[in-house]
Amino acid sequence: MPKIAADGQHLTVLNLFSTDAAEKQVKLLAAMRQIVDTAAYEGWISSTVHAGQDKPGTANFIQWRSTEDLESRYAGEEFKHRTLPLFGEITTSIRLLQNEIAFTQQKPELGGVTEISPSRDDYTAIELFGVLPENQEDLIDALGESQTWLV
Repeated sequence: MPKIAADGQHLTVLNLFSTDAAEKQVKLLAAMRQIVDTAAYEGWISSTVHAGQDKPGTANFIQWRSTEDLESRYAGEEFKHRTLPLFGEITTSIRLLQNEIAFTQQKPELGGVTEISPSRDDYTAIELFGVLPENQEDLIDALGESQTWLV
């Protein structure tokens, strides 16, 4: 399962898909499951697909070896002519976000490892903040190490 670290070893991608009906979420999850189960893309490391709880949609947390590997996947015929059109039919919005992990925090008993896994007895909460590039570092500081009360 993916381990999240601020070590810069992997490109982290968060793909967010919104739908307008529960049955579309089921179709989207099935399509994503098929892609993940057969993934053999150069540079692909892992994917963890999440089903929306509060409203229909999904999130796919993906780790890639590099930006170049991700761009190669997006430039491929299968992605352009099968995956994107299918997702376009099922979803009401798609956000493909490339991320750099800036900070992680976990309970001490987890041994310093942040892991995303369906076998864990917890939930993954995703919250997005829009920020101007010149304010990004301040936002990371405000949301990062100062939040030790969480653990």
